[in-house]
Amino acid sequence: MSNEPSVAVLKFENALRDENTQAAVRLAQTYTSGTSLASFREKKAALLPLVLSVVRMLMGSGRISDELPESIVRRLAEFSRMDNPEKLTSWMTATIGEAMTVIHGRHRSYHLLVHHAMTQIRQNYHAGLSLKTLASAFNVSPAYLGQLFKEETGKYFHDYLIQTRLQESRTLLVDTDLKVGEIARRIGIPNQSYFNRIFKNEYGVSPMEYRHRTQRP
Repeated sequence: MSNEPSVAVLKFENALRDENTQAAVRLAQTYTSGTSLASFREKKAALLPLVLSVVRMLMGSGRISDELPESIVRRLAEFSRMDNPEKLTSWMTATIGEAMTVIHGRHRSYHLLVHHAMTQIRQNYHAGLSLKTLASAFNVSPAYLGQLFKEETGKYFHDYLIQTRLQESRTLLVDTDLKVGEIARRIGIPNQSYFNRIFKNEYGVSPMEYRHRTQRP
């Protein structure tokens, strides 16, 4: 069995990233109802990738020094105690709603410059963004913005930009028939060889192999 996320999981992660609660809930409900697994235990295990996506999004949504609210930690811990389909469905819906509220609040906890930088990356990852150009637009030095970004997110600006581009490339690989070179250009990496190399470093497989695994029935 492939360890690659399914198309459904990728779409769910995109809904979380966009803070689209309704879409995330709808995708989670479709994901669980559409499974052909017979037993509740199998369905619960199949839901785990979505739960892990919620956890990852929560952990990466605010300052690295800020702990998650105790309420969401307790709610996540309840997953192991879900013992029937109705409870599980209700738990997932409530968890997504609460997680979205926490994610939104944690995003707002970033320093204003970091918040603006992350917004620019999410909206313009395909353009020629750089730490230097953003720092100039914010009227601060690149060194200051870079240090602030690293302190708040735990990631270097360039690494965060590349990660955002690679996340979008995954969606394009599974949702479209675009050639790899065109996908690389669309996410702002015109050098296909470089794109292939950093994609494999991040996900362990080439873009074409990734497409093949995620589209396998």
